[in-house]
Amino acid sequence: MIGDDCVIANYCKIGDFSVIGNRNRIGHCAEFEGITFDQVSFTHYGEVFGVVGTATDIAAGVTIGVLRFDDLPQMQKVQGRTEYPEKFGNAVYFGDYSRTGIASLYMPGVKVGSNSVIGPAVLVEKDVPSHTLIHLDQQQLVKKNGELTVTAGDRNASMGAWPLFYSNGEVAMAEITRFAWKGEPGGAKPGDP
Repeated sequence: MIGDDCVIANYCKIGDFSVIGNRNRIGHCAEFEGITFDQVSFTHYGEVFGVVGTATDIAAGVTIGVLRFDDLPQMQKVQGRTEYPEKFGNAVYFGDYSRTGIASLYMPGVKVGSNSVIGPAVLVEKDVPSHTLIHLDQQQLVKKNGELTVTAGDRNASMGAWPLFYSNGEVAMAEITRFAWKGEPGGAKPGDP
């Protein structure tokens, strides 16, 4: 089932029995199976199996792992109790207003909370709480003219201004750093390390 005002084009693949919400964009070579709510953007490349919340942005190259190496069923924690779903336990769940970075990877069954941001090339192995930013602090080894230089990422570098979406419909721009949302209640204050 596909909702109203969707753009689904350019060699994308939608799995059987999937449900696509209204005003979704699923594009070039994107493969999706599961359920999307309204205003989801998954514009090109990647493989996603799961449930994607309202106004969530799935970046290029996002990949969801669906099989465990040990072939055991995927355990899920639901309101503090452990469950072993008969079906769809390996699906990944993205909360409303979440964003993913290019080439981020998700292990089977993880849940990403609402209003969370997963940076580029991050491997998500565990559930991510709502209002969380995960960003890879990359180290580079550069060898030039026989000399090796090691550079670390800037732990205080800004990721720029990103929109924050609130459940009451308000949208605000916020500067996101590696550690917290600036301007978010309980988040980092300007000048915090």
